[in-house]
Amino acid sequence: MTGNPDEKDFTRLSLHWQPPLELNGHIVKYRIYYSTNVNASLKTWQAVEAEGSKLTKQINGLKPGTAYYFQMQAKTTKGWGPMSEKEEVSTLTGNIFVHNIFFPFAIARWHDHRLEFDFVFLLCKITAC
Repeated sequence: MTGNPDEKDFTRLSLHWQPPLELNGHIVKYRIYYSTNVNASLKTWQAVEAEGSKLTKQINGLKPGTAYYFQMQAKTTKGWGPMSEKEEVSTLTGNIFVHNIFFPFAIARWHDHRLEFDFVFLLCKITAC
């Protein structure tokens, strides 16, 4: 199993896999488990399913810049097969940081693995009445 983080939406990624080497019948579906805690009990992991004819699944609603752990198993007409090894895949993140302050202005830079933008902010002093 491999994972590809989405380069436009940092809250999703796509998983890709190959069928098990030893088949015990026709694969009906796959169950994919995922968690941010590799040591958590499997019953606490999130689970999604994919049709048996599919070898990819998009996982949505994830946190940007977070490592997720995945395991999966296939189901045939004879039941569920063994669990795969755990695989780690991380979602992408962007960063913003202030790199210059020339009062009353501040320049901040946003960057991720593809883009970089500079923003100029006008700083205001707030006083109590």
